[in-house]
Amino acid sequence: MSWVLSIGRYILLFFLVGVLVSVFQSSLMDLYKYSFPNEIGGGFDIDFTPVVVLLYSIDFFLPLFTIAFGDRRRYWVASGVVGLLGIFEYFADQFNFGTPLLLLTSGVVLGLVIRLIATRTLGKMPSLEPMKKYF
Repeated sequence: MSWVLSIGRYILLFFLVGVLVSVFQSSLMDLYKYSFPNEIGGGFDIDFTPVVVLLYSIDFFLPLFTIAFGDRRRYWVASGVVGLLGIFEYFADQFNFGTPLLLLTSGVVLGLVIRLIATRTLGKMPSLEPMKKYF
């Protein structure tokens, strides 16, 4: 039964990342245009900048939330997520792989820092352990 709760937690985290990215899409778009003023995310008169911003924000937030709010298997799940996203980003654009790699790395490091601070100050992250008595 614990693996069902674990899978449910990660599905909820992935859904939360999707909601967070969609809510802050316009702010992230402004940040992207400020950071890369000469970049045009597209070709053939098609602007793919929203897609690039979506992928970059997923590259940052998914490892961050997976490590910060995951359960005991968070490092395995995070390494799988980072590996799959890294492979996808490498084959999507081999020449500009530095930015997604930086975002993936900063998401992992910030997730580790949040997890470390939370475990040092709160003692233990809130988890679904109390829910076991209801199942």
